[in-house]
Parts: sequence; C-alpha cells; structure tokens
Amino acid sequence: MAACALASAAVCAMPTKRELAEAQKPVSARMAQELRAFAAGTKTAAETFAALRNRAAEAEKESVRYLLLQGAFKIAARDGDYDAAADILNQMQREITDIPHAVIVELVEGETRTLAPGCAPQLTAFLHEPPPERTFKFGRDVDIPLHNGGKMEFVACPAGTFRMGRMGDRDPKSPLYEHAVTISRPFWIGRFPVTVEQWTNVMGRVELSEAQRAVGPRMPINRNRYAIEALAKTLTRMAADRLPPGYVVRLPTEAEWEYACRAGTTTAYNNGKDFLQKGTNCPELAEVATFRFNSGGKRGRFNRTKQVATRKPNAWGFLDMHGNVAEWCDDNYTIITPPVPENEKKSKKSKKQEPSVVNDKASEKIIRGGSFMSMPQFCRAAYRGSAEPVTRSNTIGFRVVLATQPPPPPVAKPQ
Repeated sequence: MAACALASAAVCAMPTKRELAEAQKPVSARMAQELRAFAAGTKTAAETFAALRNRAAEAEKESVRYLLLQGAFKIAARDGDYDAAADILNQMQREITDIPHAVIVELVEGETRTLAPGCAPQLTAFLHEPPPERTFKFGRDVDIPLHNGGKMEFVACPAGTFRMGRMGDRDPKSPLYEHAVTISRPFWIGRFPVTVEQWTNVMGRVELSEAQRAVGPRMPINRNRYAIEALAKTLTRMAADRLPPGYVVRLPTEAEWEYACRAGTTTAYNNGKDFLQKGTNCPELAEVATFRFNSGGKRGRFNRTKQVATRKPNAWGFLDMHGNVAEWCDDNYTIITPPVPENEKKSKKSKKQEPSVVNDKASEKIIRGGSFMSMPQFCRAAYRGSAEPVTRSNTIGFRVVLATQPPPPPVAKPQ
C-alpha cells in the first residue's frame, strides 16, 4: 500500500476523555462504513486507509479527527505497511498539540505486540523517548533566531474560512467585492513588519537617512520585492531544520494577510470598529494604527513612520496591520469578480449583461494595510492597493510568513 500525501488537517489540541467518548459514536459509524467496504472487497486496504485519512482531514471536531487518524494507523499497521503507519504517527505528533508520548507508545504496542522483534523498526522507534523538540509545532507561536542575538517572532494562524473584502459589497466591479475564502493549511505570520534591526541581523548593514536613524532600529524596513525574496530564501535556509515539511519563508498571500489582520472580525478595522465618518480624525482607528492624522503634521508634511509595536494588537496578537507601512503581498493584482449563479450560466442574456472589468494593474503586486501617510479609508482591512515590484518607498514595508508555497494564480478569463 502506497503512503498517502499528508492530509491538510487543522491543528488540534489533545482531546479529553469526555470529548473522545462523545466522538466515538459518529467515528465508529464512519469507520464501519469504510471497513464494510474493505471486508466486501470493494475497497483495498490502501483505499480504506486513504478514505479514513481524508475523513480525518475534513472533520471539524478535533476528537473526531484524532480517532479517524487512529483508525487509519491501525489499517496500515495490520496491512503491513509500516511506512504509512509511521507517517500517520508523525502526522499526529505534528498536528495534535501536546499529544502525550504515552498515547503513541500505546498505539504502537497495540499493533506490534504479536510481531517478531525487529519486524517493524519504523514503528518500534516510536517506543523510545522522543528526541528533543526542534520542529515548529502547529498552533504555537515560534521565533527564528537571528545573528547578534536577534529574533523574528511569528504568530500561529489556524486553518479556517472567513469573509474577505468589504462587508456588504456586492458590486461586481468593485476591487473589494466580499467573498468567502478558505485557508486550508495552518501557517505562521510575523507579529509585526520586518524592522531595520531584523534585516541587518540577516542581510547585513543598511544605509539609512538621518530621519530614518532618528526613528530607531525598530523602524519598519523599506525594500522592493526582489530584495525581500532574497531575505526569504536566507531565512528559509536558517530555519530549514525546524520548518515542517513543505514549509518555506515567503510573503503572505493577500488572503493570508487579511485573515491574520481581521482575526475573526468583520469590521473595517481589526479592533471591532468601523470607519464612521469622512473628514474626522477617525478615533476608531487611532488605537491600532499610525496613519495620516496621528503620525506628524496635519497635512502630511512632517508625517513619518514610527517604531513597530507602539499601538494595540488585534485579537490574535498582530501589531501594525493597519497603517505605519503598507505591506507587500505575494499576489499579482487581480480583479475579484463574483461567481455566476447556476441558473444564469446557460443564459445568453445574462452573459451579455455581465459587467466589463478591465485589469490595468496586472503587472503590479498587492499591498495592504495603508501607511503613516494614508487616510483612514485606505487603512481598512479590505482595502487593496498595488505597486510595481521594483518600487521602494518609505510608505511600504512587509512581514513574512512560514507557510507552504501558495497555489499558482488562476488563469485570467476574458471579461
């Protein structure tokens, strides 16, 4: 039986006995369905294993996911595919926070007790005390140590679904069109934008103006996309022995950025407040952002960026998501258009009425969050800006993520 690719399950905590007891009935029904097909010969052991693992990836409750992974492990072990069984145990240790080593030992002993010694070395290796923890654990905030005693802090983001764009925006021509987005894999993203100090501790000394030096080493660094890619590759090499398989350091997609920025909110700003009135100093934003009305002069003449982490964090602990510096994202600028309703797809009339949306920024990259020079409406969680990749501006910074490589962008359809 060939081992399956890792399922993209959300991270979960070790379920309690009560949760396991409550989950046992629905899990038993699912496993019984798969095992009946296996017993009837309509499914092979490999297909049964894959089905249980896929069901675990789709399970919403952590306890259900945990028990289904146990079932997949037992199918693989009893079929003699110890590589696949060991892969499941590795997945459980990686994706279930704080799973006791005793639980893994119990599973292995239960399936290897009748085997001759040395018959399943892939599994019996799990009977020994685990090596000292080095790999980043899903669900936990992590740091990448830098030179000169520095570090880069990352906050864990779980997999999930959220509403992206301006809430209530149903205009197909709008670049802020509201739509649902699913983040299928957990990831980590920088607690605040990369600073001059952090950049120096990775890439070496940088030249700063007198005004920039006055702000201090915790000022956000300003670099174009190509310089940032070099930093990301260097950080990936530095953290290679701690990153989960397939994970790299890169810029966030705009979906990942907005997901982290919102932290569960659906308002204009991530403190649960909306932009209420143009022409005001926007106190709704002031507590979480450095923007045009609180970064210096009244007309922008003396405005400047500030050190990171001087405003309140959002619910997940992220700082400076609004204002200070706008932030590069990984995506090219695309026009977000709504899906065509099923009952209109075959209608020639509806096709003629579809709005014409022209993307004149296809070569530009997304920037999000607004800067110290931005008016309040341009600092909203949903607002999308863009710039050419070669752009280097004191209003644009960035933060990086630890994540899998994003899928390729969809092929643009004729409008």
